[in-house]
Amino acid sequence: TVDVLVRLGAAYEALGRLDEAKATIEKAIALDPRAAAAHAALGNIALNRGDLLGAERSLKLALAQGEAPNVLILQGRLAVAHSDKVTAFDAFDKLLVQAARAPRIRYMYADAAYTLGDFERARVHAKACLDLDAKAELCQALLAKLNNR
Repeated sequence: TVDVLVRLGAAYEALGRLDEAKATIEKAIALDPRAAAAHAALGNIALNRGDLLGAERSLKLALAQGEAPNVLILQGRLAVAHSDKVTAFDAFDKLLVQAARAPRIRYMYADAAYTLGDFERARVHAKACLDLDAKAELCQALLAKLNNR
């Protein structure tokens, strides 16, 4: 199924096997060209390769199906790559409405804010991440970096 192929593609991506990840996700899209998760996954692979145009094409196709969390993550990451604070923060704010209790989402927001130079916003979300999971090492490290500024 499409979901299985998307998950397999994500596993390949996590292993750094981007060519296999891309081919697997493209099979998912061939099965269901409207699969937002597959387009978002393909966009993340493109973004990880530095292919901003490919990521933008995938984002456009994914957004046509709605604003699922993985689509908003891609939108936020792509906006950070373009140094677009407004779009990045809008995407992460929408994501928080859907997944406010997810430490990973809080960390991603904090990291994006840090990258974009909004250190107060980064601090707020890094602290929120730690409130949700006191052992979140990435959040601890980011907060330490912020406190050393």
